[in-house]
Amino acid sequence: VLIKDSVTASGAICEGVIISNVVPYFQSGNATVSEYREHLASAFGSEKSAGYASLEGYLAAKLLVEAFERHGPDITTDSFVATLEEMKDIDFGLGKLLGFSRSDHQASNQVWGVQFDNECTMVDLPDISD
Repeated sequence: VLIKDSVTASGAICEGVIISNVVPYFQSGNATVSEYREHLASAFGSEKSAGYASLEGYLAAKLLVEAFERHGPDITTDSFVATLEEMKDIDFGLGKLLGFSRSDHQASNQVWGVQFDNECTMVDLPDISD
C-alpha cells in the first residue's frame, strides 16, 4: 500500500479508509500470519518485505505442499487435480477453512479488511462475515 507516500502532515487523508484483501492483514497476530513473517525474516533477514501479495503466495504454496503430501509419489496432471478437488476443510489457522471441489477451484471466498487510523497505520477490522 503506497498511501503513506502521499499523506498530508495531519494524516487526515487516510483516516477511516477501509481496504479489503483476500488474505488477512500481513501484520496481524494470527498464528499463520506470524509464521509467514517468521519464515520471511528467516529467509531474507527481516520482515520488511511482508505484504499482501507475498502472504497470498505463501498460503498458495502451503496449499500446494499439502496437496503434494496428500497425493503421494505417482503423480499425473489429472490425479493431482483430483487430489486438489478432494481437499476440503483445510485449517491453516486463518479463522476460516480453505478447500476446493470439482466445481470450485478457489480455496477461499473470505475477505479480510483493515482500516487506516489518523496516522495512516493499518488496523485489523473485526470479522463481520458470521
